[in-house]
Amino acid sequence: MDQNYQPYQPYESEQFQVPVVKNAAYYRSRAKAALKGKLPLASVASFVWAILQSTAMMVGIIPFYIIMIFQVIANEGNIEDPTFMLPMLLVCYAVMLLAALFVSAPLTVGFYRIHLDVIDGKPIQFSKMFSGFKNGFGKSIKVSLLYSLKIVLALLPFILFVLAGVVLATLVPSEAVQTLILAVMSITGYIITFVLIFVFVYRYSMVFYILAEYPEMRAIDVMRNSASLMKGRKWRLFCLQFSFIGWVFLLLLCGIVTCGFGIMVGSYVLSAYEITSTAAFYDD
Repeated sequence: MDQNYQPYQPYESEQFQVPVVKNAAYYRSRAKAALKGKLPLASVASFVWAILQSTAMMVGIIPFYIIMIFQVIANEGNIEDPTFMLPMLLVCYAVMLLAALFVSAPLTVGFYRIHLDVIDGKPIQFSKMFSGFKNGFGKSIKVSLLYSLKIVLALLPFILFVLAGVVLATLVPSEAVQTLILAVMSITGYIITFVLIFVFVYRYSMVFYILAEYPEMRAIDVMRNSASLMKGRKWRLFCLQFSFIGWVFLLLLCGIVTCGFGIMVGSYVLSAYEITSTAAFYDD
């Protein structure tokens, strides 16, 4: 052995820290610490966000019911031509889609901005709920459209497998075999679609957090950055969100005991807790 060799001797002041395991409990603990003294305001923010989104969605539904009421009154309780409902429903869905794009998307950006501030130790400012309308409004709409397109594409395997099953079934005379083919093809398509939706939802789960922090970023870059951030981390985020299942059951139990009041109040508290935990996940 080299005579000049000296074994490593740590200084007495040197401290060795065990690496932190960044699991669901870690992000929940970060959220608890960040929400200390802010949980009531964060819950109110969740309530305001939910009310604003519901109001935007109701814009498409209210005209439909108004016309329905006038039709019933005009026909003394009978609707002579119920086929008018189909175009009305299409119009309502179109209005709700526009509301989701032009209202819900920028609102979500502002809502997530509030929770990123909570994680950063900043005070809650309700004015930031509407920051998505001022910064990155057009980009939030583009991101929402791209996200929706990905989900629609994930539905294609189910549709294609069902159609293929129908075609194959027509080639077989036996009804039992036809039923079996349709069942197998439908289940296969459903499983593939379910997996794709799971992948897409978690791959692009960070888009609104990214847009809240970087409103100047292009929509396509927001999507790409979310996909990059979530590479190898989808299951971790799923485990984090699934870890709130116990709170959901407790909330349902409280709702039964309090005749629904517990759910009305507790859901917004739980929403603030869960979204702040996800914000901590993103911040990490």
